[in-house]
Amino acid sequence: HTDAALLYGYNGQRYDGDTAGVQARLRAESLDLGRHTWSMHSTVVTAQPGHLMQVTGAPDGDLDERYLITRVTTFGSATEGTRGTVHNTLDAVPTLFPYRPSCRTRRPVVSGPETAFVVGPAGEEIHTDEHGRVRVRFHWDRQHPRGAEASSCWMRVAHNWAGPGYGTFFLPRIGMEVMVSFLGGNPDRPLVTGCVYNGTNTARVNLPEDKTQSYIRTKSSLHSDGFNELRFEDKAGSEEIYVHAQRNLREVVEHDHDTRVKNCQSNVVDVDQREAIGRDQRLDVHRDRTKTIEGNETTTVVGDRNEVVNSSEWVTVDLNRTHEIHRNESLTVHQQRHVTVDQDDTEEYRANRTTRVGDNDLRTVMRGDERLTVAAGSSSRIANTLVLDKCHEQLVQLTPDVAVVESRAQGVIIRRPPGEILIDAGGSIQETSPVGIILRVANSKIEMRADGITIEAPKITIRATSGETVIDAETQVKIKC
Repeated sequence: HTDAALLYGYNGQRYDGDTAGVQARLRAESLDLGRHTWSMHSTVVTAQPGHLMQVTGAPDGDLDERYLITRVTTFGSATEGTRGTVHNTLDAVPTLFPYRPSCRTRRPVVSGPETAFVVGPAGEEIHTDEHGRVRVRFHWDRQHPRGAEASSCWMRVAHNWAGPGYGTFFLPRIGMEVMVSFLGGNPDRPLVTGCVYNGTNTARVNLPEDKTQSYIRTKSSLHSDGFNELRFEDKAGSEEIYVHAQRNLREVVEHDHDTRVKNCQSNVVDVDQREAIGRDQRLDVHRDRTKTIEGNETTTVVGDRNEVVNSSEWVTVDLNRTHEIHRNESLTVHQQRHVTVDQDDTEEYRANRTTRVGDNDLRTVMRGDERLTVAAGSSSRIANTLVLDKCHEQLVQLTPDVAVVESRAQGVIIRRPPGEILIDAGGSIQETSPVGIILRVANSKIEMRADGITIEAPKITIRATSGETVIDAETQVKIKC
């Protein structure tokens, strides 16, 4: 008694009804035939598989019977000048048993690559596993419907470069036509080696007009028309490298980054731009530079700032301008300075103010008045001459030798109500007039003219505190009471 033998077939096919019994009997006879196969040696040159032979005179009489030769292995040798020898080994089975060869089929060999379409679940655009493998459906596959996910096993994808954590990586997507090769021709070892365009999946470039273009263009997923692209144009005179990022573009440079543009460069940022520099920055412009800011600009310098203009500088502010300096300010102009204020000018000094003029100081008020208000005292010290001139009609001139008040108009008035005016001179005081001099106090006056002096007052007192009083006249002295 022996245990039942278990046999398996490829693809797990099932036999039903009488077919199952027939297959079981045939497989049992094939297994039983293996137990009655004999091997023998012979020198029969004509022995071939499929021939019958009769064995007689065997040491064991039970072996004398007819046999079917199933296998022949022949050996031979010969040397020059000698007869050769031939012998063989035979595998044979008794003809009493039906010949049932084992169901063994040679492994098929795929002689070349095949094309297939990448498949995956409905609604997906990319289908892969943790190893980056894909599934395909071959054109000759009648067992699986178009687009069926399980049309094939998972297949590895060949890339231009593949290392541990580095290399190139582009997954074929659902619907792409790919090339499938088989390692060693083994159909159980498929490998996706590339993609091909077809009538449905056409190249983006317009051929043959754009035959000089090469590109890498991806497609945003899921259900999007966006794309990232790197395109090369190699047409002589129109060479170009074009980069398109559907959303973000990030660059990381671990060390230096050098950019050389031998002609023009243009940068356009539609929204915001931010630039952060960890250390120093230097900008060299060998000709002109124009900067236009349609909104506001804020510049913050934490340390010192040094600005040098080797030629002229113009600053135009259409509205207001405010300078706020929390500590000191120094302004040095080595030649001339001109300031024009079309309207009012207000200067406020909350502490002291010192103004030094090396040579002359000229100030002209074209229209209106000039007013000076001093909350406390006012002092002017002039080393030489002070002149106040009103259109050459009235003049006040102060010199180290003399003070002159001159008027070519109606006169000179010195008025200080309601107090007094004090004239204190270390020497003599001289007043000169070609017409007359009048000293008036209320109802009293002293009038001096060329023809005489008149003294009028309610009361006249002439007193000499010491010495004598002398009245001297050329002709006579009249006293009337």
